[in-house]
Amino acid sequence: MAAIFVLLTVLLGIINVIDFTLATQDADRLTQIIAEGRGLFVDNRFDSDRIKPDGMRGPMGPTSPEMPDSLRYFTFAFGSDGSVQTVSFHLTAMTEEDARQWAASLRQENTGWTRLSYRYRTYERDGATYVTVIDQGRELISAYRILIISAVGEAVFLLISFGVLIVLSGKLLDPIEKADRRQKQFIAEVEHNFKVPLTVLNAGTELLERQHGATEVSRSMRGQLRKLNALVGDLGRLTLLDEGKTDRTAANLSSLVQSAYDQYKERLSVLTYQLEISSGITYEADAAAFTAALHELFENQVKFGRSCASCRLFTEGNRILLIFANDAALPSGQYDQVFDRFTRLSNAEGIDGAGLGLARVREVVKAHNGRIEASVKDGIFTVRISL
Repeated sequence: MAAIFVLLTVLLGIINVIDFTLATQDADRLTQIIAEGRGLFVDNRFDSDRIKPDGMRGPMGPTSPEMPDSLRYFTFAFGSDGSVQTVSFHLTAMTEEDARQWAASLRQENTGWTRLSYRYRTYERDGATYVTVIDQGRELISAYRILIISAVGEAVFLLISFGVLIVLSGKLLDPIEKADRRQKQFIAEVEHNFKVPLTVLNAGTELLERQHGATEVSRSMRGQLRKLNALVGDLGRLTLLDEGKTDRTAANLSSLVQSAYDQYKERLSVLTYQLEISSGITYEADAAAFTAALHELFENQVKFGRSCASCRLFTEGNRILLIFANDAALPSGQYDQVFDRFTRLSNAEGIDGAGLGLARVREVVKAHNGRIEASVKDGIFTVRISL
């Protein structure tokens, strides 16, 4: 609806601007003709050369041969000695005295619109100041009608579009909502059904190592089980977030970010790292969920940062901004798809993961009424969180 509104407003705005601009140009041509005629609309401009062979006169507009008989205007000349002379007066909407006072109020102006539909021009001739005012109300009425019709038509069209979208949105979005519900249900079932087998496998591996000692096979099994346990843990946390299970209290975000960084400081030491944390920033947050999201963002920098990375926490107006950045071998552009579940970018090849980490971060941010976006510019991958 916002896109439709902007498109219609721009389109109709351009049409109306062009319409009023052309009307202004026509009015200025008329006042210029009168100025060249020393305050009079000169009739001999329209000679026989302008009569077409079929006897019709034209064209329409300021140069129409009918204009001298239909133009409504007046001109007054103001001398340097204070005298006022009526040069021409062809207007029935007011008295000549009212027109003279009106012209006197425009002596210090140049050209423009006055009283909505009157165009005026002030110019010097023979040491006197001339003021010409023409009535363009009849010419402008079509422009104002187009303006009103545009505004009303846009409002009606938006209302109709909104109604149609309301009616159709259920059918259009229902397949997407069903797919999303099925995916969440599948994740919850996988997380639930994997817990027991993994517990048994972990216990069995531990028992084998106690009885026969650790072997290369058992160590390999433990490594793979750790990966499965981490995956099931990610799925479990996603399930809790999907169910809206968060415990939000006043949390010191500055301390949470600093604490999370301290745990990754040694692993991040291979990168040129810049840390900027404004002190005393608090927010109503689930500290555990937010900490897990921070760990995922720092882990992401450890995995994908090549030479430099940074983390910044600060306020801007009434918003809290948390920005993670690191260099990455990715082309410039928007990368919001990294927050989709099971999505891995081209630079993730050969790196362990199921594409759930940043999806969980998005769910945490969403649960805290925030916004998150990812982009790459000049080889720098940036995740921007706004709370």
